[in-house]
Amino acid sequence: MKRLKDISTIATVMLASVMAASCADDHSPDMQPCQLAVSAGMELSVSGEAETRSTLAQDETFDGSQSIAVYAVATGTGSSSTAKPKSVTASSSATATGLFWPEGKNIDVFGWYPVNGTGGVTTATALNGTATFTIQSDQSSVANYRKSDLMFAKLTDQAHTAGETSKTLALKFSHLLSRIQVKLTAGAGMTAADLSGATITIGTSGAYITGSVPISSIYGGTVGTASGSLNALLTLCTSYDSSNNNNAFAIIPPQNLNGKRLTVKLSSGAEMYVTLPSLNMTGGNAYTYTATIAAAAVTVTATISDWSGSGSATMSGGGIL
Repeated sequence: MKRLKDISTIATVMLASVMAASCADDHSPDMQPCQLAVSAGMELSVSGEAETRSTLAQDETFDGSQSIAVYAVATGTGSSSTAKPKSVTASSSATATGLFWPEGKNIDVFGWYPVNGTGGVTTATALNGTATFTIQSDQSSVANYRKSDLMFAKLTDQAHTAGETSKTLALKFSHLLSRIQVKLTAGAGMTAADLSGATITIGTSGAYITGSVPISSIYGGTVGTASGSLNALLTLCTSYDSSNNNNAFAIIPPQNLNGKRLTVKLSSGAEMYVTLPSLNMTGGNAYTYTATIAAAAVTVTATISDWSGSGSATMSGGGIL
């Protein structure tokens, strides 16, 4: 099974001399009078095939409207550090200051995305702390899809040599959750035109998907077992595009959607549903459900990929609401 793609982010790190008094830092008391400023004028790249849907641009890059959380602490102190992150906007002019680097010593740099979202990492989150991240229930919009894509980056043992005035560090962000996609195909009595404009949701009242995941280690970038109902339908799209067959996506905590209801509401007003097959998800992988919509039934197959690979699980059945 292949892993989904990471985002490689180039963050420019600049050093500037400051007064010794300004280096008073509760998590690194031994630091010399040097201040670290992290600029997120980011050049972003990713290996593998490019996605065709603009909503998935985050698989390739950040844009100027997004922010990441960045910590910088003396090497090896992450598990005990009460440092708070600096928020850096992904644009060439944004700079986060107040991060200190001990001259002649090494640092570890940590990054989280998103910052200040629904739950999760905020600028008040201590590096040695924990948090709970909650996805967006309606991911039919670009903004909410991106807000649900929990990512982490870590760069350790970075040297700052005496007299060094500038340095470039590359933070590589990895997806921690799972991505799902629903593809619709026309079965007996249906055409592609019948599927165009459909709304696709997962869950039903009293049987919603799990929407939250505990961040069990901020400095380690690890998450625990998903828990807690989303308390709403997970909406993948509100106007399915049958011409390119790839605009129904969502990011969710790793879980098994076995028995959850996949509902397709056609633009004609007709609603069809099927219960999803058993499939244990893992973080960093993508899963595609292909639903064949016939005039009287829905058939679903599920595949596992790195946003574009292979593997399968199948389930048939369903009905009309």
